[in-house]
Amino acid sequence: MSTQYGVARVAKRFIAPLDEVQMTPRIRRREPLPRNSQAVIGVRLEKKRPSRLPKIGAVSSDSSRLGASVCAGPRDNSPQVEIPRQQPRHLLFVRITHWIHAISFLSLLLSGIAILLAYPRFHWGETGTVGTSAFINLPFPFVLELGIRGPGRYLHFLAAWITLFTGLVYVGFGIQSKHLFRDLLPSISHFRWSAVKSVVLDHLRLRRPTDAEAWHYNLIQRMTYLTVIFVLLPFMFWTGLAMSPTFTAVCPIFVASLGGEQSARTLHFLDAVLLLIFLIIHLGMVILAGFGRRCWAMITGHLTTRKKQP
Repeated sequence: MSTQYGVARVAKRFIAPLDEVQMTPRIRRREPLPRNSQAVIGVRLEKKRPSRLPKIGAVSSDSSRLGASVCAGPRDNSPQVEIPRQQPRHLLFVRITHWIHAISFLSLLLSGIAILLAYPRFHWGETGTVGTSAFINLPFPFVLELGIRGPGRYLHFLAAWITLFTGLVYVGFGIQSKHLFRDLLPSISHFRWSAVKSVVLDHLRLRRPTDAEAWHYNLIQRMTYLTVIFVLLPFMFWTGLAMSPTFTAVCPIFVASLGGEQSARTLHFLDAVLLLIFLIIHLGMVILAGFGRRCWAMITGHLTTRKKQP
């Protein structure tokens, strides 16, 4: 009995009852945290009375919020902005007029070559024949036996009128939808020296544009497209109409301002060469940027995401 009584006294003195035992792991006593760190954590360190063991799965709201904040890191107080649906890279009327222009330009190029081979000489002034000096003498033979000049002229005129009508539709819808002002007209920031230098160096190094850069035209692209749309193509129609006797009989100023019918033919050819150079460079840049992705964007309007290499 004495031995049992002594064990009971030791247990009562050094072992607390079960309902007063704090069933949390004991932490080694450390130095108190600095005042600043306590303020950052937002928890005031104070002694708590031992409580009973909480039920499994029952967690206080304060501790849950504290644990979530600690695990998630600093809270982002910035306003949540809903990301809008991705807009198409090219509008519908841009895609339609682009492919019509592509077919028309190819027809103009082939028919123009057929017309050129009938007389591959260019003069300056009102008249010019085989016996006179040529302003431009191309090293091509005269091709008159094949009979390609007549069909070439008909195809050339048809493709020219289709190009003119499509161009007017493009400009009209471009102004109405603000496509010309938003996507083609450069802003003041495009003419900053740092931006111009970066664009020029990227083109000289043939650097492939990123996915973010593919959504906007740079300065060189904007200026080139504006020059083609509002300078080269209108001048092509001007010089073309200046070679038409029916049109010049009504409006002789068109041919007189150019120096004559042969001068209009020479300028028409030089303008066609510039457009051909633009086409070659345009196709080269499309191939550099990804021919399949760019063609798909011009067909569907949306760019495909480039796959990241592992």
